[in-house]
Amino acid sequence: MSNILITGGCGFVGRQLAKDLSKNHNVFLVDDLSNKQSFKPKYGKFVRGDISNQKLAKKVFKNIDYCIALASRKGAIGYVNRHPTEILTLNNNIYNSTFNNCVKFNVKKIIFISSSMVFEGSKKFPTPENYISETAVPLSPFGLSKYIGEMYCKNYYKEFGLKYVIIRPSNVYGIGEKPEKLVGDSHVIPDITKKILKSRNTIEILGNGKQTRCFIHVEDLSDAIVKCLSKKIVNTDFNVGGAKEFSINQIVDNINNIVSPKKKLKKIYVKSYLDDVKRQFMNCSKAKKELKWKEDIHFKDGLKSMVEWLIMNIK
Repeated sequence: MSNILITGGCGFVGRQLAKDLSKNHNVFLVDDLSNKQSFKPKYGKFVRGDISNQKLAKKVFKNIDYCIALASRKGAIGYVNRHPTEILTLNNNIYNSTFNNCVKFNVKKIIFISSSMVFEGSKKFPTPENYISETAVPLSPFGLSKYIGEMYCKNYYKEFGLKYVIIRPSNVYGIGEKPEKLVGDSHVIPDITKKILKSRNTIEILGNGKQTRCFIHVEDLSDAIVKCLSKKIVNTDFNVGGAKEFSINQIVDNINNIVSPKKKLKKIYVKSYLDDVKRQFMNCSKAKKELKWKEDIHFKDGLKSMVEWLIMNIK
């Protein structure tokens, strides 16, 4: 039974991980609860605080075997464009503290949760892991921040021997994630669901709606991360995403069919952000082969469950 620290452990993904890991491990969570949707889960031992605070970091890293680095400012496009310097500065502070303390306390391995946004400039689809050496450095603050986090992994191994695994999730979804008050401050599914529930017969869509995304259910992502705890899985990276890509227009239509099948919805297209990615679709065959991982929850089923939950929980 290992001691596992999850930074950002009270967030959407962290809570699922804590639940899954607590069956066979001692789970420790640290989170400053700066995200209003974060809360202490039923599983694991929780310490509230900022992981970049050295006094707190010294407390939580003691006797830790593995660190799962989830702590990060959120990457929702509206939030990122309103707070770009916050994303860059605070995420860098988090990385500095997390990686330095992993070395200081002899953590066996860090599992860094990156993002598909490191491939925002990709011209190859579906995008494989090794394309990271060819793609342009991300221009968005969030994508750049995650790219820098991946560089931390590789260089802390090079200099200090800290073993790592990089996980790049696509858009994570599932029951438990609510929309924020401001448009663009939450991920696409809760954001669109809220718009449809609050509108009569129109919906504003950023861009032309032809942008594509792939999605991964939070339970399937957690499963992939847990598999990375294996001693055999070191100094490598995995894309973890859905098998299909969907346009924003398709997502709107699918959600509307769940919310109100008879309702005709008029789409109104508005100017999007300059860093709104036009296409996102990753190749996840490496995770399937090396981790023996697969996408258990198909998007159609997961979307229906999530939207039905949102209908009951959006006020």
